[in-house]
Amino acid sequence: MYAAASDDSLSFFYLLDHGADPNARDRRGYTVLMFAQQAEHEEPAMTKALLEHGANPREKAYDETDALSIAVLKGNTQTVALLKNVHH
Repeated sequence: MYAAASDDSLSFFYLLDHGADPNARDRRGYTVLMFAQQAEHEEPAMTKALLEHGANPREKAYDETDALSIAVLKGNTQTVALLKNVHH
């Protein structure tokens, strides 16, 4: 989660390729996919990799936030397009 949120793509892809749970949640219910949308820089490759590894983009945190709403708020246009394709 924190590798995704901190733009640490090297650690992110290493962890994902070595069995990290793409649907892991923190104590607020935020998923890795949600954390990826909160990164300082948009990283559509991370979102795509999470989706390919089985991340569920429809999951909502306890406050009803989802990855798509975070991506929209951040202005992550490429990622919004990826998530919208999966949402339908």
